[in-house]
Amino acid sequence: MVLALVAYGTGHYSDPWHPLPATARVLASIVGGAGFDVEVTSDVDGALARLQDVDLSLLNATDPWRNGPTGRGAPKASVAGLAARVEIGLGILAVHNSIASL
Repeated sequence: MVLALVAYGTGHYSDPWHPLPATARVLASIVGGAGFDVEVTSDVDGALARLQDVDLSLLNATDPWRNGPTGRGAPKASVAGLAARVEIGLGILAVHNSIASL
């Protein structure tokens, strides 16, 4: 099984301008059509903390730091999971504004 995990933003990973649940469904359809087994979640922090379980990570979320010093940012487990994923060189696809959330 080759697993793709699509994580889309809610709460502090969302904004009123981007239809993240809808675009996550489109992304899931695309990678599913490419032969991946696909899991979709709205738990961005949980997904980032368990990236070692997947072959391709797709992040469809907005910037948790956009509110400056009052922004919540990402929990340490999310940051550590992402760092571990980058360190071993596995794929991450950050869609559109999602790069700001990394």
